[in-house]
Amino acid sequence: MMIAILVSNMSYSFEGIEDIEQLAVQRALGLERSCVEFQPGVRVVAESRGIERVEVRFHGNGFTPHRHDTYALGLTLHGVQTFRYRGVERFSMPGNVIVLHPDEVHDGAAGTADGLIYRMVYMPPELIGAIDGYSRSLPFVPDPVVANAELSRALAYILSDLEHEPDDLAKDDAIQRIGMILAYEAGEPRKRV
Repeated sequence: MMIAILVSNMSYSFEGIEDIEQLAVQRALGLERSCVEFQPGVRVVAESRGIERVEVRFHGNGFTPHRHDTYALGLTLHGVQTFRYRGVERFSMPGNVIVLHPDEVHDGAAGTADGLIYRMVYMPPELIGAIDGYSRSLPFVPDPVVANAELSRALAYILSDLEHEPDDLAKDDAIQRIGMILAYEAGEPRKRV
């Protein structure tokens, strides 16, 4: 599957998560540092079923403590994403997945002077809760910074093209995979309804 991601007005095409991870390694080594310049901003795309996708670009402190009614799932694309979550300072590098649970207070900042670019999808807990028999409880992933290639692929599909909404069948498949991976990462056994 071909994945295209727009970073700093530069379009990258990937054959799979290995290419995304390779880009993250190159960035961590500073090989693309001179190529990444961007204007700060937030781009929001509201969609059906209460799903929202955003791309955020900024330097320094971005967000004061706040919370969401949704799961906030995202990919760090450039820079170091730092945030305080559940009383602990967290860090995410390019290629990592961020998993923030509904009603959990967090903030957000760029961890270096290079700035930060990330994309997030905000999913209502009902969507995740309806997957894999979790209609009475939600999977809780204890570490908000996750290195899971399958989760990265599912999120990359949803977040790769903010200009267009993914088709319903493909989006349903990605949501199903995301829910099942969150349950796996939570280490919870499947619950019967």
